[in-house]
Amino acid sequence: MIKRLVYVVSLVLSATVMASIDGHTIDNGRVDILMGVNNVEDLVAIPHSPWIIGSGVGSWRFHGGALHLINEDQFTVSTVDLNDFNGEDAQAPYDQCDSAPDPSAFSAHGLSLVPHGENTYKLYVVNHGGREAIEVFHISLATAEPTFSWVGCVYSPSMTFPNAVAGRSDGSIVLSVTMDLNGYVQRVFDGECCDKTGAVFSWNKQSGWEYLEGSAFAQNNGIELSQDEQWAFVASLPDASVTRIPLDPSLGEATRIPLAFYPDNIRRSPDGKLLVAGVENTGLLKVNWCVGINYPHCAIDYRADKIDPETLQVTPVYSGQGSYDFGLATSALETATGLWFGSVRTKTVVRVRYD
Repeated sequence: MIKRLVYVVSLVLSATVMASIDGHTIDNGRVDILMGVNNVEDLVAIPHSPWIIGSGVGSWRFHGGALHLINEDQFTVSTVDLNDFNGEDAQAPYDQCDSAPDPSAFSAHGLSLVPHGENTYKLYVVNHGGREAIEVFHISLATAEPTFSWVGCVYSPSMTFPNAVAGRSDGSIVLSVTMDLNGYVQRVFDGECCDKTGAVFSWNKQSGWEYLEGSAFAQNNGIELSQDEQWAFVASLPDASVTRIPLDPSLGEATRIPLAFYPDNIRRSPDGKLLVAGVENTGLLKVNWCVGINYPHCAIDYRADKIDPETLQVTPVYSGQGSYDFGLATSALETATGLWFGSVRTKTVVRVRYD
């Protein structure tokens, strides 16, 4: 059920920016700014529909967030009413939680959308509010608007701070964590350098969480899987790189892909390439400062590049100048109407139109 608090106020600006979309330069590109979409750290699009889901993380304490539902055609936004899930029972294999997430504490971080039958999907959400867990929702497109139901949750690995999630078609989960305290302490004890704080874990009902060897990077961030779900692409923000790692070690070696900016989330585009969003022309101290003080107007320049998942070639897609209305992009999403950007610390999302 969708809470009908629709923010119809939007601002369409003709912004003076230099943009390169798939190699074509656009002067004075038209940028649409949608208001009332708070702290959208990640974005996913429901295929063959006008609907986009945004994850609201809430405050710097990761409380008071939301799931936002954007209508791309109407350029409006509503919020999913989490109170509708009270009393719903968890379903196997995601039955580790006794009840649905607390609406007052809920904080959505990374998202993953996986097809689950005709016009139905599973939505995996990293939740920090009230519990550290991967919340699983069922989405149906049988009606005019998507309907949501809570399926259950899987608690995050102990002593970790989860960031991004990727669901697989068999119901298993791959998770990127920014801090894996147990692994970090062990690496430092073994004499490794102190910058590898993160990790990637995989989960299924039978085995639980298992650490993926060779997946510890500097502050692991966004994650996306290859089309065949055999490889994971993991962003390291301070290392300015994405690394392709095999989910089965027998497939081959990991490959680091250097970037010219600090990457955050990764999302597969309709053309099969990987769209990576992040920030540029700034230092990480400023980024952390903006996020930490909960300031909604961080005028930090942002960028998106595409990575070919086969050749690993990197192609610049768009560079945007941070402003009072939008900056510090943490996610990018390509749809039929343009390139969408979300940010962990703004009250807007933006769309760069193709026309």
